[in-house]
Amino acid sequence: MSLSTSPFSLSDHLELDRHRYTDDDVLVIHLPEQNELRFSLDGSDRARLLVIAADAAPPVCPDPLEDWVRADAGDLELSARVASLRTRLQRRVERPCIDEWDLLTFRDDWIALSPTEAAAARVLLANFGELTLYEQLPDTDESGDRSTRAARIKRLRARLLPIGLSITTVRGRGLVLQAG
Repeated sequence: MSLSTSPFSLSDHLELDRHRYTDDDVLVIHLPEQNELRFSLDGSDRARLLVIAADAAPPVCPDPLEDWVRADAGDLELSARVASLRTRLQRRVERPCIDEWDLLTFRDDWIALSPTEAAAARVLLANFGELTLYEQLPDTDESGDRSTRAARIKRLRARLLPIGLSITTVRGRGLVLQAG
């Protein structure tokens, strides 16, 4: 039985490989034996399920792609933890990107951007999901007119909506590019 199938039986897996992947997305790490492996993956894009002894103190998991479960946990708890990690991993991986031809891709969709739109989008993508201050955005278009920024953002906002991206204004501060 694999951790990637339901129902789960953690006890079946404790005697197997000391770490293994579940469908290549969630790495199972046994503590304290694999503490070094755990810390080497900290901050990576690998989801990790830490398995601890029934009487061990619970670990602190500051990384959203890390969770823990006791070795004697039931099948329901194990499946819930793995499902939660998979959801967090999927949300983290779904980031838009712009290539060298100014094609913005997100999930299975793409749009071609003008060089001006791409310049603004690149700055917003660098801060995806977080505030991008107005001062960080390109000030001017080809004509050098700063007053066109609002119109350029309005156009970009309309272009991004069909592929599942939105730009939210944080009044007086800047913009947030996010999914949805």
